[in-house]
Amino acid sequence: MTGGAIAMFCVAPAASFLALHELSLATVYSSTAITQLLVVFAAMSLFGERYSARQWAGLGFILAGVFVFNLYGT
Repeated sequence: MTGGAIAMFCVAPAASFLALHELSLATVYSSTAITQLLVVFAAMSLFGERYSARQWAGLGFILAGVFVFNLYGT
């Protein structure tokens, strides 16, 4: 499992770079930020992780940032 995580860590920058050739920066940024939320939900369902109110607030700020960026960003 650790090897897969390391491989994903190494592939992610290259995938983002290639995505920027086809997609706008706003789309790539939003996808990257939403990925952080997906990791949290996967950890909750697969590993039974529990998060504090402070961590949920941080995730809320990420979601709000994506929303504001897409609403007002150019």
